[in-house]
Formats: sequence, C-alpha cells, structure tokens
Amino acid sequence: YERLLDRLNNYGKVIIMSGDVHYGFSAVLDYWKGDAAEPTSRMVQLTSSSLKNMKFPHGEILESGMAQRLLSGFENKIEKVGWKDKILTTDGAVSARNRQRLRKTTAVVPTAGWEPGATVNLPPDFSWRMAFLADERVRDFDPITADIDLADPASVRAGYKLVTERHMETFIARTPRRIVWPPNVSLVSFEPDGDDWKVKHEFLFQKGNRDITKKEVGKHMQHVVSLKPKAEEQDPPFLP
Repeated sequence: YERLLDRLNNYGKVIIMSGDVHYGFSAVLDYWKGDAAEPTSRMVQLTSSSLKNMKFPHGEILESGMAQRLLSGFENKIEKVGWKDKILTTDGAVSARNRQRLRKTTAVVPTAGWEPGATVNLPPDFSWRMAFLADERVRDFDPITADIDLADPASVRAGYKLVTERHMETFIARTPRRIVWPPNVSLVSFEPDGDDWKVKHEFLFQKGNRDITKKEVGKHMQHVVSLKPKAEEQDPPFLP
C-alpha cells in the first residue's frame, strides 16, 4: 500500500475510480514527501457499489452502522507517518503495537494513540492524511433546523426528539452522509474551483420511503472535493 502511494505521489493529482460489493463512498488523501511544508499530491478515491455480496438479508443494519463509526472516527481523519529503510529504536514509551510497526522495513505509525512522554527524533520520510467525504447539503426532510440550546432544558428535551426523528428519517431514506448502502451507480463530473478543479461524485440509487409503493430513483447523495488542498489542510501530520 505504501509503495502504491509513493508511486501515485509522482502524479500530483490522482483520481481513482473503484467498486465495492458492500457500499459506496468517497475519500481524499493528502501526501507529503520528505519535509515538504505542503502536500506534494492529493489522491481522491471514488467508490460505487452496484452489485452486492450479501451474507444475510439485514446485514446492512449492523455493517453500515459499524462502517459509519469507523469512517467518521478520529475526527474523520486518519494520519500516518513513515520511514523507509531506516533502523529505528523501539525503546522507551512506545506501545506494543507501535513497537511492532517500527520493526518493519517501511515503518508506518499513526499520529494518534501514543504513550505519554513519547518523542520522535528522526523526521519521517513521508506522511499522509486521509478523510472520508460527507454530503454537506441541507436536507428537506431534516427536522433539525436550528442549533439545540444546551443551556435550556426544554430545548434539550425537544432536541432529543428531533435527533431521533432525524436518525429514523435517514434510516428509512437510506441516505447517511458518508456511506451509500443501496445498490448505486456513480456519476463523476468536474467544476472550476478558482485556479483549479473540484470533482463531484453523485450516487444514483433508489431512495427509501415510508410508502413502499414509491420508487424514488435519482441522485440522492453527492460528495464534492477540490483537487487542491485548502489553506487549513496544508500542514503535514506531526508526531509528539
């Protein structure tokens, strides 16, 4: 995997279109080579899922929920740094898992989960940050139209009801923000974005409805990302 990223980094801007037998999604990965102060490349992966490999009829209820938690964890970003062909010490305040990772020829460790007091004295040869995209549009069926006032007990009480309604409507419509579980087809397009371009990944599928006789087939989810990292995305991942 790291060798593939290293090769793709040479192209600067990369779009990978792929398929999966479980769900569709969009991901972006920024890559830093050496001590670069800004990303040396941006890679975007667009995945659709038109054919399924189902083990049991209602598996998506559990699997989609688990995938949502995994893909949106760690503040929805996964950061790693690595060293190539280096002899690294595994002494000191290093967890057992990271100690094992550091012993590999290409040592790759996450920036999160380090033991208190751990330090790094050899700059990494590369680093990358990956995030999964979400549909940021306001939805017509969303019952939450304003922020919940946490200092107001009545607002909090009503907020619990609204959050439950939102989750139920999202479950029925089968339109969570990141994961597209229904069989879907991707439509990829490009739009100008200042001096660069942004890519739009739209998912076509049949939306769920309380009325089971309704067949709402259309572009019900979209992910949009610029091929140029924003200013706040320029800084590379760092270790303690």
